[in-house]
Amino acid sequence: MSMDTISISKLIKKSINQKLPPKLFISLFNKLIKKQSINNEEFINELLILDYDQHTCSSFSSLKQHKWNEYKQTLIIELSFSNVENNHLFWNNLNQIPNNLQCKYLSKITKLLSHQSQHYDKEVLKNFIKNEIINGLIEFANKAEKARLDEENEELELGEIPDEFLDPLMFTLMEDPVILPSSRVSIDRSTIKAHLLSDSTDPFNRVPLKLEDVIDDVELKQKIQDFKQQKKNSQKQSNNDEDEDVVMKE
Repeated sequence: MSMDTISISKLIKKSINQKLPPKLFISLFNKLIKKQSINNEEFINELLILDYDQHTCSSFSSLKQHKWNEYKQTLIIELSFSNVENNHLFWNNLNQIPNNLQCKYLSKITKLLSHQSQHYDKEVLKNFIKNEIINGLIEFANKAEKARLDEENEELELGEIPDEFLDPLMFTLMEDPVILPSSRVSIDRSTIKAHLLSDSTDPFNRVPLKLEDVIDDVELKQKIQDFKQQKKNSQKQSNNDEDEDVVMKE
């Protein structure tokens, strides 16, 4: 593999396709960054982001994809613990990817630190090996998972949701809708932010798009908030009526 022509994209693809051992991948990566600098956007898009289904924004849509992602994730984590510079690159950019991916990385790192910490660079590990750090990673992952489940439960309690309130890619209730300037489609801010990490175009017409170009959909956001409040009030009234029925029967 010639380092004169290789790019970060080609390196990661060849490493995964050829199932290179992590040590060899790390060696090639370190040689590459000596020849050319890698900016944060490249690190995020080429390394941290896993293989997504562009239409559903859902990862791991097939067994093959799952294995590919698992192996890539292992390479990236091994790379992050290979030296201090790579470790900084990883942690400085981790919060720029979707929450569900952050949880996958953090959960895996927690297991690795718990069982084979002696495998990693001592300088890198000295600030991460303590139990309170490991527990912090677990707590972060658990909180993110709880937030996801709470969101699902809230949607179940809300019952049937009008289509205009649903995110057009994720089909979940939008919390912070924004309007895409060219296609004029309303989409949740978190969804388009995740999309733009791997594709800098409007997903509905492929026109170039930057996050700062989106427009707050104030009117739709207010409608969604009113809808949620109305449903909560109805549920509260229903619960009160049930309590009154119980009292009367007693």
